[in-house]
Amino acid sequence: MWQSASRQRTVIAIGLATCFLASCSRHHRVAYTPEAAAPGSPATRSTLLDYHPEPIDLSNHDLDPQGIYDVKHLSFASAGENGQADNMVTGTYFKSHKPGRKALIVVLPIWGSSTYPPDMIAKMIRKQSEGTVNVFVMEGKNLVVDWEAIAPVGDPEEFTRVAERMAERMRITGIDVRRFLDWAETQPDFDVERVGLIGFSIGAVVAAVIAPHEPRISSTMLVMGGGRPGEILAYCDGRAQKTRQAVTKRLGWTVDEYRERMTDIFRNLDPVNYGAMIDPERVLIFDAEQDECIPRSAQDDLWEAMGRPQRISLPYSHRVAFLAMTPLGGNFVREEIWEFLSRTLLEASP
Repeated sequence: MWQSASRQRTVIAIGLATCFLASCSRHHRVAYTPEAAAPGSPATRSTLLDYHPEPIDLSNHDLDPQGIYDVKHLSFASAGENGQADNMVTGTYFKSHKPGRKALIVVLPIWGSSTYPPDMIAKMIRKQSEGTVNVFVMEGKNLVVDWEAIAPVGDPEEFTRVAERMAERMRITGIDVRRFLDWAETQPDFDVERVGLIGFSIGAVVAAVIAPHEPRISSTMLVMGGGRPGEILAYCDGRAQKTRQAVTKRLGWTVDEYRERMTDIFRNLDPVNYGAMIDPERVLIFDAEQDECIPRSAQDDLWEAMGRPQRISLPYSHRVAFLAMTPLGGNFVREEIWEFLSRTLLEASP
């Protein structure tokens, strides 16, 4: 007897979920052990994200509360050009009603792309923590690296100018996160010694630059990111690939020449340079073994530079790996992030 269409879809969905869950169980996990950490260069102070601290004029707009959380839309002027509307920093702040000082989790966006990963992680943290943390989810509706601005460049000098603007946007974003933490320090329920930072994809690249420069961050989670941004921009598919093809064709460059120029322009934004400045015991890295956007070498270089922190490699491509955050993947990434946060950030909760 033929099954109904809805029943067939249900059976197929269950089968896909079963297969995905089975492959999730084949992930490759490397635990952090101080003995196994690769010797790196001595940590030196970097001035990359230095800024002059001063009070920010922060707009605070109340949204509908969610359970034990007051929800507020925050906005303040960026320290420079950040690529967002009117160069504003915006985001949603979930402030718990529970008394006492709380940890703060800052969740970076995937600029110009899906909001699902940051929104779902933030939701999971609020639920699992039962109000013992506050959460700030930064918005990023526009791309930080604006491919439409790079694609039509007419000569090498213009290419350098435009690409340098994109690199500066990343740097400014890092400063803005630090400025947000300045504001958080003025809040009576903030525990300055317990700040977590989570980034996905390009957000993970940016987070890997911010964390070593910000001593208030004590727990860092990097999901499907890597080091070597110049390498990434010369390798990644999708919009990055279309832009790369347009530029190399118009300017008569090889992909290697494109890579060299991007590597030089984004050299100071390479998190590999700053890996020795961070405590590897307080870093969790997820990556995709078949990533079509982040080269495996870029993933490996960041892991090595950071002292070989805990690393979980999933046997998927860049986009498919994000399914491990969903019920289809058994919420695997969410659960691992929660376990890591509980151990590194919340066990010291008062």
